Amino acid sequence: MLEKLGIEKFRDWQFVLLVVVLVSLFNWNKAYHIDDTFHLEAAAHLRSNPAKSMSAEINWGDTPTPMYHHNQPPLYFYLLALVSRLFGEDEQVLHLVTLGFVWMGLHFFWYLMTELEVRRKRFLLVLLAFCPAFIVNQNLMVDIPLLAMMLGCIYFLIRYRKTDQGKNLLWSGLLLGAGVLTKYTLIPLIPCFFLLAWWWRKPKVLIGALIPIVLLLLWSWWNWIEFGAIHLFGRSRSNFNWDAPLSFIIALGAISSFLPAMLNGFFGWRWLRWVSYVLSGLFVLLVFAFGMDWIDERVTTPILIGCYALAGGIICLLLIGIVTLKLREKRLLFLRTGEMALLLPLAALSSFLILYAPFQATRHILLLLPFILLISHHLLDRLNSGIRNLSVGITLVLGTWLGISDWFYADYYRQMAREMYPMQTEQRVFSAGHWGWQWYSRKEGMKTYALNESILVRGDYLIHPDDVAQQRLNDTLELELKAQCWHEASWTTWFSGKDYASMYNSYSDRPPWVLSKKPIDTIRIFRLEHGGESKEVMIQKLMERIRKDEQWMEAEKKKAKSQGEKLERVLREDAEWLFWEQ
Repeated sequence: MLEKLGIEKFRDWQFVLLVVVLVSLFNWNKAYHIDDTFHLEAAAHLRSNPAKSMSAEINWGDTPTPMYHHNQPPLYFYLLALVSRLFGEDEQVLHLVTLGFVWMGLHFFWYLMTELEVRRKRFLLVLLAFCPAFIVNQNLMVDIPLLAMMLGCIYFLIRYRKTDQGKNLLWSGLLLGAGVLTKYTLIPLIPCFFLLAWWWRKPKVLIGALIPIVLLLLWSWWNWIEFGAIHLFGRSRSNFNWDAPLSFIIALGAISSFLPAMLNGFFGWRWLRWVSYVLSGLFVLLVFAFGMDWIDERVTTPILIGCYALAGGIICLLLIGIVTLKLREKRLLFLRTGEMALLLPLAALSSFLILYAPFQATRHILLLLPFILLISHHLLDRLNSGIRNLSVGITLVLGTWLGISDWFYADYYRQMAREMYPMQTEQRVFSAGHWGWQWYSRKEGMKTYALNESILVRGDYLIHPDDVAQQRLNDTLELELKAQCWHEASWTTWFSGKDYASMYNSYSDRPPWVLSKKPIDTIRIFRLEHGGESKEVMIQKLMERIRKDEQWMEAEKKKAKSQGEKLERVLREDAEWLFWEQ
């Protein structure tokens, strides 16, 4: 397929650049989505208080809590803080940061293929870059930067094995250190260095492991100074869930557009090619029947879940088969090959995600895809053109459609926030719900609701979507539904990851994507009609609160004197300001 498009005429660097640009188009002007809001609020805090990186209080649950209660270290947030200070918080500007990491990640993947003497590098690059997990998970989140740092770490590690040049080991350790300070998910790679030092008989590899360990120790020391605990050990932990292995396999299968290539490359049976063509045709018929309303998602969803589980299971078995054959061929000499720098991280990350991740997600699987493709590259090199074209076609269709669908999914909350507000009301409007909705509703002037902190008075409005993570509401609120709004779904979102952001967190009964014609979400508008206090009573309480604060009251007296106003009038003006701001 690549030959027919004339792309083979491009030089290697031109081809990689073309892929980077095409993939990044799916992220161009995409609305802030899912965890982007958390990252933006963390960056905003760092702009004003960079020395207290974990003390920012962010409303990402029921109430604002310090960042040290959440999962991620802040290295990536410092980068966002710097860029947003220089150029602002516009989507198109900040997504250029992601584009830079897309370029970095795909280049390191290309360099790795060169080191491993992969014959069909362009084929593998397309399978990775246009995979739905890669396209969808760009956003402003940490997953693409993490992938880029990880691939750089592995590339320089393999280079060190070949050259024994210390600079390669230094870069490998620094990139791993930067990765673990971006997200702790890469910590399982540190023990891999110890095993490789032993198997490769290169003790200096341990230096590469010491760099991230030292950085983590310094980071923990900084934590202790800032908030008296160690963030790495003080975070909430999720217990092992027996659903996790199946959810992991289903998430893997849901984005495994490379399965026909891997399966045919392993067995090489001619009849298997035709089975691949027939199954692909049946999937096209399934989508066609769904589009014509002959069947609905009650039929398609169980079929897709079964297919995902089967596909993910086959990939796991194929990987076991590949490793078994290599061990049988090379025996213990296999441990001394550069491929161990691929196999060990794949095994370590997979185990870590199954055992400790609170949920499975395509962004987790994304970290594994380069290793899967590189470990099986000798199988993919010998495919005939028909299966290669089929694999590229499946990858482009799934990646494009799911990328477009997720773009509209993110944009929905940006558009609905604009439509909902400003409302023609003199009352306050509160917003409940996180993810991109939190960012855009606040941008439009709504106040982010916090349990037991936001005090609603009669006449106040509360707006929230149904299908986003959101705060619990105070049980005493007697809210009356005033309106509910939604947009009808279009063909652009038929390939749907909008079931509670299932492309970003999935389970065995809620796969990453399904076929769906349901609206993206419903926005509900409530008003506090009964119960609560009146606006006047609330203002009087705020005035009393000011009177009880001696320093505040002294400032009010000075303000009244300087303005030549009565103290009571100044008190009321400031109480009214507090009412609208809180």
